[in-house]
Amino acid sequence: MLRTVLDPDRRRQRTQQAIFDAFAGLFAVENYSDITVQQIIREANIGRSTFYDHYQSKEDLLDDLCVDMFHHVASPRPSTLQDHGFEQRPGELMPALTHLLFHLREDNARLRGLLTGTSSGLFLKKIKPYLHALVKDELRADQHCYLCDEVPEDFLINHIVGCFTTAVDWWASHDFKESPITLNSYLCTLLPAEITAGEHTSIHKK
Repeated sequence: MLRTVLDPDRRRQRTQQAIFDAFAGLFAVENYSDITVQQIIREANIGRSTFYDHYQSKEDLLDDLCVDMFHHVASPRPSTLQDHGFEQRPGELMPALTHLLFHLREDNARLRGLLTGTSSGLFLKKIKPYLHALVKDELRADQHCYLCDEVPEDFLINHIVGCFTTAVDWWASHDFKESPITLNSYLCTLLPAEITAGEHTSIHKK
């Protein structure tokens, strides 16, 4: 039987995926502070030099996992959201966060450990800066989004991000039983002024 020779990029992607999966599995059952690079290497079934060819440390790995997730979410959204069976309508959660909910649900086999493990709070804290940037871009891009002039932009963004991460934490604790669209509706009920269609006003900055 002929062996299929993977090109370097595909081989690197497969190795990275194995490392991600091993790390997420360990994250589900151990405190982050207790996880060692050696454990990740053993679970991923790779050599030590291979791990360090990709990452300098487990902290670097966690950062890269967050970047990988948000890179996917930041991809062109109209077609990807339609692929998920979701069509954006006025008054619904901003598209990027909606896309992230679908991604978390569909990739929960890998992300479940990060969201439900003993260190899930650390992971949610880690993704907050990425969420902050995502929400900021969405608010500035959405010409129909209602923003209160009396509220500083950064305060509003922190409020939305806080509600979103709390909702995701609750969602994970309930085994992702609700659909992303249902969670979307819950969030929109809580955040009508920030993210529903209405009279557009300028962002108040301080």
